[in-house]
Amino acid sequence: MQTLYGYQVHPGSDDTLFFALSIEKCREAAVEQRREMREVLNQHEVGAMAIYECLVRVDLVSLLEMLNDPDDAYRKLLLSKILVEVVVD
Repeated sequence: MQTLYGYQVHPGSDDTLFFALSIEKCREAAVEQRREMREVLNQHEVGAMAIYECLVRVDLVSLLEMLNDPDDAYRKLLLSKILVEVVVD
């Protein structure tokens, strides 16, 4: 098992998470994405983005399941997901 940190790529939705090895890297990526959403996509209001501490399975069987059926891939490895922080401006 391994602990990773993931933030909501689309504010308010857990459909897609971006993962990092540390909460600091995860937070940095979320802050950068929020900046890009405001500047590049011209979104003035960006909703809060949750950051989760995620415990994932890391074994060959789990990896094979994910590779052979990539839809909803991260959920196949996810053992637990705990809200640890919310990124806002």
